[in-house]
Amino acid sequence: SDHVAIASISCEDIQKNHLQKCQVNYTNWLSEFKAWTEKNPEKNKQYQQYLSGLVSDDLKVNIKTLALKDALASRSSSQEIIQHVSKNLPNIIGGSADLSCSDSTYIKNGAFITSNDYLAPNIKYGVREFAMSAIAAGISLGQLYRPFIGTFFTFSDYMKNGIRLSAIMNLPIIYQFTHDSILLGEDGPTHQPIEHLASLRSIPNLTVIRPADNNEVKGAWIHALNSKNPVALILSRQNLPNCKGSGIDSVEKGAYTVKEALNPLKIDICILATGSELALALEVAEELENNKQSVRVISVPSFELFDRQNKAYQDELLHKDIQNFVVIEAQTSFGWHKYVGRDAIFITVETFGLSAPADDLKQHFGFTKEAILNKISTHK
Repeated sequence: SDHVAIASISCEDIQKNHLQKCQVNYTNWLSEFKAWTEKNPEKNKQYQQYLSGLVSDDLKVNIKTLALKDALASRSSSQEIIQHVSKNLPNIIGGSADLSCSDSTYIKNGAFITSNDYLAPNIKYGVREFAMSAIAAGISLGQLYRPFIGTFFTFSDYMKNGIRLSAIMNLPIIYQFTHDSILLGEDGPTHQPIEHLASLRSIPNLTVIRPADNNEVKGAWIHALNSKNPVALILSRQNLPNCKGSGIDSVEKGAYTVKEALNPLKIDICILATGSELALALEVAEELENNKQSVRVISVPSFELFDRQNKAYQDELLHKDIQNFVVIEAQTSFGWHKYVGRDAIFITVETFGLSAPADDLKQHFGFTKEAILNKISTHK
């Protein structure tokens, strides 16, 4: 018992001495930091901005007004926004597992980090998606840098646990996933995501956004930069036309009307679409209206953001008097039923993809105006 008492006293003394040393060191550090802030007010302002994670209103306006070419692939419009953001947020740091030129993550005004240069804004992670997600989480935990990372959407499976942990830890990492559907073409089933959108949508505290055109990509980035939780941007390889009625600020609602019905009080058909399929939905709606149908078209860039809206808005958009819903999305239908029920018409993909040119795949999987109109006309 005497030995135990001696050991206990000794441990207490050690702990007390350690705490005293830590307190002295911390007090000295505070004094040094105060002297540094007084000597470097501008750098301190920047440092505090980094710690806050806040994005200036000026940057939001600049993103909204950024000039982008028409009909860009959403990965390309995102890359243009990244270049703009990197000039305004020096603490943003990008990276890719595999091909930064293909997933459009490369910050062009900077080099890659090397063992001799840790100040560059790009990281070449190698073909190591999980390691990339873990490293990005570590960078985010440091609070000073804002990481975004990217790869092909189908390879998000390799980093699923990393994404999940960032959601658990509430880390504001931005994931840029490109080549988002069967419409990437000849790479075939191994590279064509089918179930991946539903899979990511099922992760709590992860916001998933699949934008349809330049406007929605801008809105997605503004949300991602302001988010306190992780955000996944799901982007296309193929060019997307700018859609009439799409909005930048509307992305924050998660779902919104891009084309109202001829008679909003009597909607014959309500079409919901995301990403590359929104333009197709608008084409289908135009043809249906030529046949005297009253059609509403809703863009649904984000389930999570729509679920955060109040019930009144949700009920207004998808009100109970709408009899016929059509979902157009080049992914599995899994998850859509909570919005449109099981009797809706689903223009989706329920098998693995195929290796063929994109136009051939559209024909095969029914992602054409003619095929959709036929399915609507024969639906009972």
